[in-house]
Amino acid sequence: MSKKNGLELLQQEVEIPAVVQRRAQDAFDQIHREAKLADQGIVSIDCEAGRKEQTMKKRGKRTKRALVMAIATAVMVLGTMTVAVATYRKGISEGLKEIFHISPEQEQELINREDGLVQIIEQTEGDVSTEIQETETETTEVESTEEQVVTSVTRQGITISLTDVMVDGGFVNLGLRVEGVPEHEEQLRRVKLEFLVDGERLGDMGGRSVPMGDGVYENTYSINAVDDGEWGWYLGKKLDIVWTGFGYFDGSKMITVIDDVWELSWILNGSEESYTIEMNEPLGDTGATITRIDFSPLSMRVMYDFPRETYQEKTNGGHTANLVKDPPYIKGVILKDGTVIEGIGGMGSDGHMQGSDTVYRSVRKLNYVLDFNEIESFIFLDWNTRKEYIVPIHD
Repeated sequence: MSKKNGLELLQQEVEIPAVVQRRAQDAFDQIHREAKLADQGIVSIDCEAGRKEQTMKKRGKRTKRALVMAIATAVMVLGTMTVAVATYRKGISEGLKEIFHISPEQEQELINREDGLVQIIEQTEGDVSTEIQETETETTEVESTEEQVVTSVTRQGITISLTDVMVDGGFVNLGLRVEGVPEHEEQLRRVKLEFLVDGERLGDMGGRSVPMGDGVYENTYSINAVDDGEWGWYLGKKLDIVWTGFGYFDGSKMITVIDDVWELSWILNGSEESYTIEMNEPLGDTGATITRIDFSPLSMRVMYDFPRETYQEKTNGGHTANLVKDPPYIKGVILKDGTVIEGIGGMGSDGHMQGSDTVYRSVRKLNYVLDFNEIESFIFLDWNTRKEYIVPIHD
């Protein structure tokens, strides 16, 4: 179905204000551009004599259920939910720019990307919010859909809005704006916040909340969406964001002051650009061997062969604790032009895979948006000895 016919079908099914129609057309135009992206390619690399063979696979970008998601972007549920569209014309929120160290020049480059790595949500003005009932849309690509995109919800005078999203194969990073918190109760925080895909709760790695004054907060969250699972399994699926209540912590428990639920949702379109490097790279005498690296613009996962080993350490209270030894962690990268970037590994999860005493994995959000093609080597650091290990990426 063409983008023109798809929009005409949407207009026949529901009555939409002109401003929303124009923004829906923008969404269809974006779909048309994304459909031209390259298919995946596979390149085998034979390393120099004496080195192990590595296989590097680049997973290309693709668009899933594109027409359905464009329609879902324009069709909302009646009530306190606000019609919104994805746009590539505004700036990235300050919170996301800070956690990825995004410069003004890089921000513009990211906004101009056509693979969905950055999605900025523009809320419509109040006078164009409309009563649009849920519809079931049939197309030649899919039989039907009931997926909803809800980016702003108001309950008891408090509005929570999704402002922007940065998504790749390992992490979902998003901004939430909270408005209308009573000024005399600005100490209030969420009672509970859940991120769900197909009913499965994703691992919230924590977030930050910045008070803007006048009862407004800008919140930023990074979500480990892959962990032990398949890289990018959630792309094209709906993310449900469930914010429950506002309250404060009295030192022992959370006291709920405003008891209500704010439910938002968004289709997790994002960059599917990723690289898998199979290797067999020992890290000195640490006992750790890197077997695989999954790398994408915002995150990376390192797989190790690393037998479980425990050791004892005295605590501050004079007790003895049994700890599990960790392999060297990712510290930085060396670019092909000689530039060294340290501290690239942010929040994430580490540990042996369930049921294994030898397979260890480390999943990390990156602190920078990195281009794999510019990287010459990775830098790993042993926690105990402070010794560094350089792991080249051969081409």
